[in-house]
Amino acid sequence: VDAFVSFETTAAVDLYRQLLPLFDEAHRSLGFPEGTFNEVFDTALGRLTDVPVPNLPPAVELDVQTYLLVDASLESLSPAEKHVLRLGPENARRVQQRLTDLRAGLERAGVFQPGR
Repeated sequence: VDAFVSFETTAAVDLYRQLLPLFDEAHRSLGFPEGTFNEVFDTALGRLTDVPVPNLPPAVELDVQTYLLVDASLESLSPAEKHVLRLGPENARRVQQRLTDLRAGLERAGVFQPGR
């Protein structure tokens, strides 16, 4: 988390803009002919920043080979959204803030449309 939040937004936006054609090419080659990588990334940023982060680590219970979140609304989240929760409340909020900053930088640069 420390490494992730240390990236400067402007540099991350510049790098993203430079790599976007390659991201689009990879996205198409993976079998996603409709839409752009940019649209998928925008949606992903929104989903990760919207994860409800409780003030305390969520309760878990042992299942057969893994742990399940006791709160059904949290257990129903996607695997990526659950990874945000597994960071713990403080780190999850730091990552979400960084993703929010990145999205705002992409909007300012004209890469994303404002007002997700």
